[in-house]
Amino acid sequence: MKLKGKTIFNVIFILSLLIMPIVFIKGYDKAEELIDYIVSDRAYLVAKDMNILALSNSILYNEDEPIVVFDETVDQKTQDKIYASLKQEAQYYFNEYSNDPNLYYTYRNGSVIINSHDKKPFAEDYFTGKITYKAGELALPSELEEYQNYINDNNYIIYHIMNQYDIDGHYTIQYPDDMTLSYAINAKLYPSGSIYYELIDEGIYAIITIIYYAIIIVGYGLFILIWPIRHEEEFPLFKVIQHWKFEILFIAYCFLYSLLTVASVFCLNFTFNNYLAYFVEKIDPATINTALMIINYLLWACNILLVSATLFSIKSIFAHGFVNYLKHDTLVGTILGWFKHKFDDLSEFDLKDRFNKQIVKFVLFNGLIILIINIFFPVSFIVYIIYIFAILFFIKNKADNIKFQYNKLLDATKQLSQGNIHADIDEDLGIFNSLKDEFNDIKIGFKKAVDEETKSQNMKTELISNVSHDLKTPLTCIKNYVYLLKEEKDPLKQEEYIKDLEQYTNRLNILIEDLFEVSKVNSGNISLDPIDLNIVSLLEQTLAECHDNLASKQLNIIKHLPDHDIMVHLDGDKTYRIFENLLSNISKYALNNSRVYLDIKENEEDVIIIFKNISQDEMNFTQEEITERFIRGDKSRHESGSGLGLAIAKSFTEAQGGSFNIDIDGDLFKVTICFDKIMSQKMDS
Repeated sequence: MKLKGKTIFNVIFILSLLIMPIVFIKGYDKAEELIDYIVSDRAYLVAKDMNILALSNSILYNEDEPIVVFDETVDQKTQDKIYASLKQEAQYYFNEYSNDPNLYYTYRNGSVIINSHDKKPFAEDYFTGKITYKAGELALPSELEEYQNYINDNNYIIYHIMNQYDIDGHYTIQYPDDMTLSYAINAKLYPSGSIYYELIDEGIYAIITIIYYAIIIVGYGLFILIWPIRHEEEFPLFKVIQHWKFEILFIAYCFLYSLLTVASVFCLNFTFNNYLAYFVEKIDPATINTALMIINYLLWACNILLVSATLFSIKSIFAHGFVNYLKHDTLVGTILGWFKHKFDDLSEFDLKDRFNKQIVKFVLFNGLIILIINIFFPVSFIVYIIYIFAILFFIKNKADNIKFQYNKLLDATKQLSQGNIHADIDEDLGIFNSLKDEFNDIKIGFKKAVDEETKSQNMKTELISNVSHDLKTPLTCIKNYVYLLKEEKDPLKQEEYIKDLEQYTNRLNILIEDLFEVSKVNSGNISLDPIDLNIVSLLEQTLAECHDNLASKQLNIIKHLPDHDIMVHLDGDKTYRIFENLLSNISKYALNNSRVYLDIKENEEDVIIIFKNISQDEMNFTQEEITERFIRGDKSRHESGSGLGLAIAKSFTEAQGGSFNIDIDGDLFKVTICFDKIMSQKMDS
């Protein structure tokens, strides 16, 4: 029999839930080894504390051997104060360590022998040590000799008191001649007392908990995130939390994580130091090990379930769509959706007059029911009559307001349909505000269309005027020179007139050709013959042919061209004309003795050609104006040329699928042409 995916998931998850807590508990041995290592590595800290305890005993019980000796400059009163302070400090440390449940010690100094509270040495000591003074010098075991200076420097039982008095240089410290303090530390430290906090940093239990959490997150994270969510949703726990809103889950997760994390740290702490065993032993000594096992097992099982549920919730958010989750699985989204639904219900009004009749019928019907119910309560009769009329007038007022808003919108729409593009709606239209916004957008679009049409008509008029002017000027000159040739008898003069006549004829010919080119582009009748074209070589060729015009103004051409061929599928003649027009424009309007920059850049998709020059005249026009037909850079009609150069260059560029952009920054004039490699390869498809 083939098992279903959800069954396999349930089996694997439940088995891992049963096994993983046992694995964690088995790992306690390794954790204890780590803690034991840390404790043994801190033996020098205990030696430091025991040195303080030894000196405290010496101060309290060997008064005939004062630990501080003063010279004659220190008066007896000061000495008595210092001795009293030393005894008070020593008594504090004596009480602190003598009451420590993890410490047993024996102090010997001459005839003085002190055992700590008559306690017997522990049956199994974690480690033992000895503090010995011989001839006034501290003698430590070989394993602690490297900490000699540390232990001496931290003898603050004496230095703390002496620093309170201004007697530096007037006393000496006289350590005991023959004193020994033997100590033993409990194998299982109880979580109290100075020794415990000196040896155990409770942060170690937090670190172990974090490690276990990391194992759970990584292991179960991979398992839950990889497994299909449709199978996981059938697991009983996950099925339940799917119906909980995000805010409730978030609060529950925060509370449970706080509770379980603190419980995990304390449970590890009390398990390792036997405090939990000590507590359980008082209840039922026969079940100590079983109880400890169950407590730790349940703790880690709960942690696994919590982490798994959290990971499933996160996966569920992204699996069902973040926006959809916000709408349907959060309290805020649900409440907002409810309000939106109610608002939509309220906004569905019938805007015909019959609507008011229905409202009146509804109010009267409810009023009648209220009257019938309150027949037996005469005192309330007048109050309910007033209530009925109040409801009636309130709803009628709302209906009138809606009708007014609707009529306002309808009137503005009629004005717009009759050509009044200045019709405005300033009032708040309530439920019709969205329609008002649409109306304003339509009005803006309508006004824009009217402005575009007006601009187009003006451009047509200007085109006729410009064409007439630019055709009339060379024709008039030709006519005048023909008349002069008829009258002139001098051959030299005739030759001069013929040259001028040829110049005006060529100008007229160029103008007519440019007009034909622009007309073809605008009508869509332009024909393209694309070939594999080396754009770098074409620019070099065009530059060479325009060299004389550029050199006449002493322009310094600075090229940044690739040292390899760049092949683009374009019409060679049209692309040459683009470059020629731009270089011709530069030769006419660039500042004398300035630099001209030509750049070609290439990436995987585009080829970018950049022309930059400094204008000799102020550029008091916009980027859009300069590419209009019959616009010249100096806005005069005295310069040779048709005024169509940039318009033709832009038209030819866009006809081949490219982009043509002009940037003006002060006197900097920059043209950027971009041809798309992919588009250029599809031009003749």
